[in-house]
Amino acid sequence: MPIDSPTGDPVAETIDRFDTAVRALMTVLFFVIARVVEIVLAVVIVFGVLYTLITQEEPAPGVKRFSERVLAYLVQIVRYLSYNGEEAPFPFRDFPPEEA
Repeated sequence: MPIDSPTGDPVAETIDRFDTAVRALMTVLFFVIARVVEIVLAVVIVFGVLYTLITQEEPAPGVKRFSERVLAYLVQIVRYLSYNGEEAPFPFRDFPPEEA
């Protein structure tokens, strides 16, 4: 049901309390998930640095691809938490794909 805003422009719909409650719960959930993902990313980074120090070689391509996907997932979460993305991240959509 359209309503008029203070500027006189019609506003298509108001934000429903149920939608707001769901978004709030999702925000809490993804905030916790983001902290876990940060820990996983930190472990991968420490592994990569230690591996490089010991072997004097870069980590395997698989480790780099994994860290890239985890980082892309973290970006999806932050975009959702900051209202820069409306679609909830994984597990509500596909995990970020591997870059070609």
